[in-house]
Amino acid sequence: MSAAIARISGFDLGSDRVQTFVVACLVGDAVKDIVKRVGIQISRELTKTLINKIPGKLLTEINKQVGFRLITKAGQTGAINLMKVVPYVGGFVGGAFDGYACRIVGKQAKELFYRPERSDKPDA
Repeated sequence: MSAAIARISGFDLGSDRVQTFVVACLVGDAVKDIVKRVGIQISRELTKTLINKIPGKLLTEINKQVGFRLITKAGQTGAINLMKVVPYVGGFVGGAFDGYACRIVGKQAKELFYRPERSDKPDA
């Protein structure tokens, strides 16, 4: 994405300087993966803890409002079925982190390369 923004802004992607700045926009990518993994682990643990604290009546109400059957039997079986939601929560958290990281990279690339008010671009 940062290379595309540089190219659209008129920079030469063959230039070592431009390539260095394109890579500089991506430095946060390694940190993003770590945070994403931690976020998914945190979301799974949080969901498991919350599931264990939800009373049976509230589980039934959740079942009615969502519109599909999450609980087939009372007690442990219902909690096991509700635990099937955990991967979806992890996927949502992972997607949110990916979107956030992509937004940061794009913003950095725009700040480095896209300057419509300036007519003097750095030597590429």
